[in-house]
Amino acid sequence: MVLAIGDAIRIAYKKHPSRFQRVDRLDAFEREKLPELAQRLDMEVVDKVPSKFAEVVETLVGRIGVGGVSDMLSRSYNGGTLSLCNVQKKLSKSKHWQDGSRSEWTKIEEYTCLIFMAGEEMEFPSFNLTPNEHSLMIKLFNRRMFGTVRYAEDPEFHQQILIGTTEPDDVRSLLTPGVRDVLKKNADLRTAAHGSSIIVYDFGNIGKGIRFMNSRKNDGAIVDCEVIAAEDWPQFYEAAESVIQFLKPVQERS
Repeated sequence: MVLAIGDAIRIAYKKHPSRFQRVDRLDAFEREKLPELAQRLDMEVVDKVPSKFAEVVETLVGRIGVGGVSDMLSRSYNGGTLSLCNVQKKLSKSKHWQDGSRSEWTKIEEYTCLIFMAGEEMEFPSFNLTPNEHSLMIKLFNRRMFGTVRYAEDPEFHQQILIGTTEPDDVRSLLTPGVRDVLKKNADLRTAAHGSSIIVYDFGNIGKGIRFMNSRKNDGAIVDCEVIAAEDWPQFYEAAESVIQFLKPVQERS
């Protein structure tokens, strides 16, 4: 137990470098480049984020904060919609102490993601794919969630990627050898699916210790900014779209 807690702390402070350039804060993202990016990627700039889209994002990643969804590009894609955007997720926490006092703090996560929304006729099994950090805490306490899908013939996949799901049978058939090959090439990205939607986003972060040092001074929030710089959006789009491209036809055939 002690070793598992120590390992969880180690992972929280571990820096995960990204292959994509980043901005320091969401506010520093060069929004003036959106029309140029839209033309390059054959997408359209979305000035007002649809409320339904924001609801899907909340389902996939949890409660989003004041910034919500921003800097959105979108286009039709194989019977659905493919959207490239920045997301701000705000988490507020509090702790009660024995003397009756309470401390509160806020963590803000900012990152770039690619989201596919299919039509109502298609539904994906719910799952999360994350880079495998070989966490002892997960091995000890989350076997039911993270240990039920295995591919004995592909140990390299499990070395790189951790599968979390409560629908193991459906996910097992979804991750075919071809899909797993694409996922291994993009093992630094996170992929999650729920209902008729898939989200892919970058996992790299600056490390918990540095996040505390770089917390915003105006409200004291701890900020983990993983927003990809505008110049690297095309490279991220290519990688994330390849994951969605391989997952979608497999689900259509099931």
